Amino acid sequence: GVSVSRLQGTSPIALQMALQNKLVELRSTYASIPDQLSGRMPLAYVQLVQILTDLLIFCTPFALVHSVGGFGAVLGTSVVTLFHSSIVSLAKLFLDPFSNEAPLLRDAGIVGINA
Repeated sequence: GVSVSRLQGTSPIALQMALQNKLVELRSTYASIPDQLSGRMPLAYVQLVQILTDLLIFCTPFALVHSVGGFGAVLGTSVVTLFHSSIVSLAKLFLDPFSNEAPLLRDAGIVGINA
């Protein structure tokens, strides 16, 4: 403790201040854990992303069919679907990042959308 700090040339007050600073930092980090758990995305965000993705995927073949033909429209739509379905999955992860309310989401039917 204090005798060891005196042998190394460190002031006991400096050691006490460093220990207090670390304890305050630890306490503030511990206190912020419930804030992170409650910091979820609102449900409307996921629904908005789902609607916009569905609209984009619906309009993609009509936009591509004149420029790249039928086969290109099918291929382009499948690529757009692949990338934008992963964006919807990411939005669902933002809804409940720590899976705290999985039964609630399952009852609401959110888990089964594009799963």
